[in-house]
Amino acid sequence: SVGMAFAPESAEELEIKRQAEEAERKRIEEERKRQAEREKEKKKEEAEAKAVETKEKEEKKEKQAFTFESLNPLAALQRQMDEISHMIQDAQVVLDDAAGVLERIACILDWDEPRITACVVLALVILAWALIFIDVVVRFMTNIVLGVFMKTFFTIFSPRTIKWSISAGFLFTMRHPAILPDAATAAIEEDKAARKAALASASSSGAAGADAQD
Repeated sequence: SVGMAFAPESAEELEIKRQAEEAERKRIEEERKRQAEREKEKKKEEAEAKAVETKEKEEKKEKQAFTFESLNPLAALQRQMDEISHMIQDAQVVLDDAAGVLERIACILDWDEPRITACVVLALVILAWALIFIDVVVRFMTNIVLGVFMKTFFTIFSPRTIKWSISAGFLFTMRHPAILPDAATAAIEEDKAARKAALASASSSGAAGADAQD
């Protein structure tokens, strides 16, 4: 009979081996965690150092930057006064325009030009009469004018003709650019054709050069 080279491990040895492997695994995990924490702290310190350095640079720039306002305490006040004066000038221009419009309206009504004033008065009288008899005017416009217009329109154009006209117009609007192109579309298509021809000539010349080299 052939004997075994090594005796089989007992349950105690297997347990000890398992505990050792588990302890080793825990040690490796703790080492990884400590390494990750050290890297995190290092990145945090670098970020803080960078922020401090950036802040110091900005403070140096602010100390080195000298402006006219920083040297002259009255410069800011002068700038504010200039802004206020510009605002006053703009308001004065708007008020002048409004006064000009009111003066024109007053001139229309002061009979300096009798014909213009008479026309305005007549228009106001007609408007007042229309406002008094507004119900009659609206009924007349609705029943007579619009009724006659719509009746005449639908007598000339039937609903079927209108439907087919709208459909044809929509299809014509949504047509392909190659179908009945306008001037701009034709120019774009010609430009595309010219580019395609240039690319084809370039590729053919390149192929001819390659054949000549071979």
